[in-house]
Amino acid sequence: MQKNRMRRVWIMVAALSLAMVAACSPEYNWREVSVGGEAGMVLFPDKPRSQQRSLEFAGHEVQFTLTTADIGGTLFAVGHAPWPAPMLADEAMRQGMGKEVVASLYRNLGREAPAELPGFGQVFEVSGDASSGMRLRAQVWVSGHGLVEGIVMGPADGFPEAAAGEFLASVAKGR
Repeated sequence: MQKNRMRRVWIMVAALSLAMVAACSPEYNWREVSVGGEAGMVLFPDKPRSQQRSLEFAGHEVQFTLTTADIGGTLFAVGHAPWPAPMLADEAMRQGMGKEVVASLYRNLGREAPAELPGFGQVFEVSGDASSGMRLRAQVWVSGHGLVEGIVMGPADGFPEAAAGEFLASVAKGR
């Protein structure tokens, strides 16, 4: 009888411990969301928000939309920018903007961009400088229609490997 009681107490303690760990972990409530343009449908881990702003590149105004969801301090984001008319006809300009976007992701984490940047569509990672403690995993695509970027950025310790992979795979598929 005493043995059964101890066993029940042990099971309750274990269940309570698991519940506490689950409560401290970010909850992923995956949903498919249309982010427009070439980005298409993307699987976000929570209800996303979108912002739009104008960027200037080589004297041309580019409308950039960023759709984000934040889970436990980790940002899941898809950026999309359709090319303005003058850039549609200029492959070199589109490639230049794509490279500038990739390089900016390094600079945003206090790192110098490598001489040879990751290729478009290639997954790459950047670890922030010691003061930031952040880690970024991203992909950037440049096409004849626009630029698309998928980004997961969060604390280096506890970076959500599986969720980042699932999110970026959905961005790649949506393209």
